[in-house]
Amino acid sequence: MILHNEGEKFLYMGTEYVVGGKVIATKETEYEGLVGKIIEIRDGEDKETDNDTPDIYCCFAEPVMSVNKEKLKKRFSDLWQQPMEIEDINLDQPVMAPDMIIPIDKLRNNKDKKKIYVLVEDAAVDGNDSLFVEAFTDYEEAKKHLEIRLNDEMENGMLLTPMDSKDFVVEESVDSYEIYRRGRYCEWHYSVYIHEHEAELSDEFVKEIGSLYVDHVFAEDFEAQVEDWEELAEFSEEEYEALMNNPDVPKRIAEELRNDENFMSEYIGAVCEIAHKIVDEEVKKRTEEKK
Repeated sequence: MILHNEGEKFLYMGTEYVVGGKVIATKETEYEGLVGKIIEIRDGEDKETDNDTPDIYCCFAEPVMSVNKEKLKKRFSDLWQQPMEIEDINLDQPVMAPDMIIPIDKLRNNKDKKKIYVLVEDAAVDGNDSLFVEAFTDYEEAKKHLEIRLNDEMENGMLLTPMDSKDFVVEESVDSYEIYRRGRYCEWHYSVYIHEHEAELSDEFVKEIGSLYVDHVFAEDFEAQVEDWEELAEFSEEEYEALMNNPDVPKRIAEELRNDENFMSEYIGAVCEIAHKIVDEEVKKRTEEKK
């Protein structure tokens, strides 16, 4: 099978690859970070490689930033063990495996997103600029830090400067405060505000957060077990806190659970039982829809 007409689609492992569709190369290839488009897809007997996966031919654009050009040249120089310039690298029609590229439409439609609240403090005094940025996953936390920074500025910063009401303009809202000198904004201003954004969550990030949460639960369960033990009565407050925060605790609990055959058997059994129920429900739903 050969697909080379614009708009032709190929579904592989749940991901749709479209001829003419834009893609970005992953860390699984030397082309990492390059943006391009699919120009042809081959599968079955029409493949030109011995890979188990389809051959996806791409045309990549040359990096715009000089630092990325240097990284690309170094990767290919190391690969070929000789100096390589951009013009020596095949950007026009390299063969990619599916895990080497991500369709950009898939990235844009990523459903794993989380609202974040970005706190920005921007100031200029006599033309000397300063900028502070901090991100929060909780609005209330961002709001607290806005009030803290505004209070610090009022006590220790430029807001101490005597202000003539005719020269200064103040603008504020629930999530922002700004003051600037009329006609001289670039030279003298102060603002602090919260911006709401959506952040895409990578698989690695979700795994990391999940691991942190599991460790937190294990640590809480450990403390609930030992907090009334007589053996700890003589511990100082510092010694007790050190024991409760010992990073080895969640690791050892996780290892114990992994080695517990009964626990793993119960877990796999529960997953299997739920899987049968859900699949049966879906099969029944599809059968009824076809009637």
